[in-house]
Amino acid sequence: MKKLLALLLASLSLAGAPAVSGAAGPVVNTIVEPAAPVDPKVEKAVKELLVAMKFRETMGANFQMMLKRMPAMILQNATAGINANTKLTPEEKKAALAKAAVDIPKAIKGMEATFTDPTLLDELNSAMVPLYARHFSAAELGELAKFYGTPIGQKMLKTMPQILGESMQVSQQVMGPRIQKQIEQVVK
Repeated sequence: MKKLLALLLASLSLAGAPAVSGAAGPVVNTIVEPAAPVDPKVEKAVKELLVAMKFRETMGANFQMMLKRMPAMILQNATAGINANTKLTPEEKKAALAKAAVDIPKAIKGMEATFTDPTLLDELNSAMVPLYARHFSAAELGELAKFYGTPIGQKMLKTMPQILGESMQVSQQVMGPRIQKQIEQVVK
């Protein structure tokens, strides 16, 4: 089961890659620290920005895209990892592939339940308030909201799902071999 979890996490990291592919730099602190109280003026500005950015709609669409692509990616990664394991005999590989064919759909159902949970978007939306508040002032947030209200801001929002989809393909091409190497080490 640990091996399956490693495969699922590796595949999920590929599925989520576009969300960070346009980031300005590396993520330095991946642990989210408890949020300090947010100034009500800044909180209001963040919420207005998230509405202008259509955050909920965009995240919901991203989740749906991930759910569509995830089963094939996970199965592909699991199959490649099992087949690349030189310690397994052909019979053991066949058994591992059969087990993966049973276990992966079960794991995906659990992920589907997570990604379609109606409270997930509410929680994510709320979690964005302190995040944006740490990085932007109320005035800056207002400027960003104005931008997303402009024609170019709207075009950005409209084309972002396509750009994210294409960046997922690019991310898979770049990251795939590296993740495959890690999967092979876990599956051994």
